[in-house]
Amino acid sequence: MFKLIRRLILLAFILVVGFLALAITGGGEKFRWLGSAVKDKSAQVGETADLIKKASDDIKNATRTIKQTGQKIGEIATDTKEAASAVINATGKVVKQAGELADKAANAVKNTTDTLTGTTAEGPEKTGKKRAAGKDIAEK
Repeated sequence: MFKLIRRLILLAFILVVGFLALAITGGGEKFRWLGSAVKDKSAQVGETADLIKKASDDIKNATRTIKQTGQKIGEIATDTKEAASAVINATGKVVKQAGELADKAANAVKNTTDTLTGTTAEGPEKTGKKRAAGKDIAEK
């Protein structure tokens, strides 16, 4: 087993030395195809690297745009929530004011009715007299 491994290493060494000897003595013309193949493959690798870089930049820009859109949506949601809260508060105030105005109107109607019918909040027995509707107004 050791002999086989040693022979393979020696064979590889002899091939490398022979390749270099032929390249130096032949002026490199015989091995020009190797250089052109390496050049072509390196150009292809460069183009592929450029495509990968462009794709990664596009992904990075898309991710940035998505993050910005998410932030804007969050801001809009917060603004909408605040506006809805303000509308609810304002509606509550308006309903409260409408209730107060309705109470005032009801009291005014009651007072007017009491005045016209001759009764008061104290009742007819405390005023000492009963008034017929419209008689006191007509006499005045």
